[in-house]
Amino acid sequence: MGAVDEALAATAFKNLEPGMPPPERGTLLFCSSPRHSVSFGPPNDEGTLFTGALLSVLQGGSVSRPEMLSFGDLRELVYDRMLESSRARVPPRPALHQTDQQSGDLTGLPAFPNVAWARRKAEEEERATEARRKAEEEERATEARRKAEEEERATEARRKAEEEERTTEARRKAERAEEQRAAKVRRKAWNRWLLIAGIPLALVTCVIIYLMQSPSAVEAARNGSLAEQRKDYAQAMDWYRKAANQGNALAQTRIGDLYYNGQGVAQDYAQAMDWYRKAADQGNAHAQATLGDLYYYGRSVARDYARAMDWYRKAAEQGNANAQAKIGDLYYYGFGVTQDYAQAMVWYRKAADQGNADARAALAQLYSTTGRTDDAKKSYDELLSESPSDVTALLGLAEVAVAQRKWPEATDYLTRARTAAPNNPAPGLLLVNMYGSQQDWKHATSAAAELVAQFPGNIEVLNAQGWVQSAAGDTVGALSTYRRAHELAPESRPIFSRYLALLRDAKKFVEVRTVLQAALDRDPKDASLKGDLIRVEAEIGGLEAGLAKARGFANDDPGNRLYDVVSAELYANGGRKREAILLADQVAATQPSDDNVTLALFHLYSRVDDLKEAEGVLSARLKADSKDFTIRSALGAFYLEQKKYDAAITEYTRLLAEHPTDPTALNNLAWLYQRQNDLPKARELAERAFAADPAAAQIDDTLGWILLAQGEADKALTHLSAANFAAPRNPDIQYHLAVALQRVGRPTDAQAMLETLLGSGASFADKADAEKLLQELKRS
Repeated sequence: MGAVDEALAATAFKNLEPGMPPPERGTLLFCSSPRHSVSFGPPNDEGTLFTGALLSVLQGGSVSRPEMLSFGDLRELVYDRMLESSRARVPPRPALHQTDQQSGDLTGLPAFPNVAWARRKAEEEERATEARRKAEEEERATEARRKAEEEERATEARRKAEEEERTTEARRKAERAEEQRAAKVRRKAWNRWLLIAGIPLALVTCVIIYLMQSPSAVEAARNGSLAEQRKDYAQAMDWYRKAANQGNALAQTRIGDLYYNGQGVAQDYAQAMDWYRKAADQGNAHAQATLGDLYYYGRSVARDYARAMDWYRKAAEQGNANAQAKIGDLYYYGFGVTQDYAQAMVWYRKAADQGNADARAALAQLYSTTGRTDDAKKSYDELLSESPSDVTALLGLAEVAVAQRKWPEATDYLTRARTAAPNNPAPGLLLVNMYGSQQDWKHATSAAAELVAQFPGNIEVLNAQGWVQSAAGDTVGALSTYRRAHELAPESRPIFSRYLALLRDAKKFVEVRTVLQAALDRDPKDASLKGDLIRVEAEIGGLEAGLAKARGFANDDPGNRLYDVVSAELYANGGRKREAILLADQVAATQPSDDNVTLALFHLYSRVDDLKEAEGVLSARLKADSKDFTIRSALGAFYLEQKKYDAAITEYTRLLAEHPTDPTALNNLAWLYQRQNDLPKARELAERAFAADPAAAQIDDTLGWILLAQGEADKALTHLSAANFAAPRNPDIQYHLAVALQRVGRPTDAQAMLETLLGSGASFADKADAEKLLQELKRS
């Protein structure tokens, strides 16, 4: 016992010895143990179990007890805490003595404030206040939503009226042009008739009467347009066909539109394409642009960005804004062309100058992507001035505010976006991400829960909640969320992968097996699922159970050697290296051209530290097929891991020559150039990677670290916060974020992050630098 406990116990024991005068009337004596029993505690502790338990109860209280604790309450609670703290043996029960009963039983009288009760009361009051605040906020939001909806309806009505007016005028112009063309054709035909010698006048007269009775192509097209405005699509189709059969390009285009949209007929992209092509060959810009769309999206034909570009250019040259915007998209994403932001900007501007809303939003996004934040904000502000409820503009301005770390401003834009589009989860998702970028997991968790309550079946929303729960350390909650998401979307590979990863981390291998088996039932030919089932069987029942499962699959699928590869992997994991290598060599000899087998063998040789053989497997496959993207990617990653940086640069450069928008190759090559201190080249590659895959944590980390090296700490912090939000357990990202926090003048946050990181025991490349930075922060 500690010195204090010994003194208290000795005094209490002395007071109870026979012959000693009793304490004053009405006094209660609360002892750590009954008379003749000695209280105890952990070795070398300053106090007994009783002391620690008593302080715990007085400081923490109990939610199951009333506002004031009696001595009787105190004794029971203290003993409960003692039992919880004692692992070696059962401690003696504290004693409560009242030496004189003349004042009545004092053990039940209220004596000590119950801190937990007061805390609970405060929390209830806080919840009540929060509920009132939310009710008021909801009332304000409802009123704002009502006004915004009214304004949006009015704006939409005006827009539709203006659009209808433009459409009508364009139709009139097209009809006039067609009428003029048809009249010219008729004049030429008439002149030819007059030049024909020997034709009886009666016959010429009959032809004239026939031409007068047959409706012109332009008139038929006009009748079709009127029928379409009445939504009488069947009659519209009849009139359009009469005009189209006379070569009217406008009617041919409208027939294409009816088939494209499924209006009055079953939707049929192939039929639409046939009619658009007829009109496009006559120079109709709308038909040309829509043909581009069919190739762009791969509707009724294989997706072909090159042919899409050809048709878009033909339409764009005639001033078609939709085609100009799509050319901008092709350059922005690098689809079918080398990614080129400058060209994307040129084409977006052409379309935006004609009022194309999609192009204006895309142009603003491009400004934001290329770091022209002021231009992005100006563009979004212009969109918002014309339509105050434009959700795209509100979200864009919120993203700009987040990038500038203007949290209240970002929150205001997101609130307005949620009011304008209450059934759109995008504003709420951005709010969750914003809190995550600040490491504010409390508000991120609350926002995600609120979003799930509103959109319980939305997979993106559930995915966001799962990520937040995982980042906040709520593994049980994350597992529950991903289980639900998987039940709703069993075909979603990202959800499936994250759900399995959480189950494996929790060592719930039986449940992993159940989930894998259900996936295999849906797709019995997926050999990778069978491989995972073999592995999890080994986790549950040991090596022999896994091998037996592999033999079972091999018997049902005798031509597939993947099961032998997985068996070799199990041998390697079980320490039976010789058997693993022997089996792997047999597989390599029989199926040298199978990429799945090649990669599995590569990983196996790597696992048993036969790196020369691992490299040889990949190199041999590339000799047979030098354009094998998957295998060359694996070789580049292998060189990177082995610190063969020059070889890695060579492989990734080759990859990008044929796949210029591959985000992984761009990101890894950016990292390699950063390591060589070629920061401009590294940044250019990292920005291209980010444009190709803006949601990848590793790309955000690479770009953020490069920006930090270039002295742009604020921009770096935005990317590194996003990376940490997407991959909250990655120690490298956490270290990079801590450095960014210190650079932007947030040393307290940086220190807290480093203490958590280094306290976790995680191993990472810059651990020594992290320890050094932490010491510097502690001294400052």
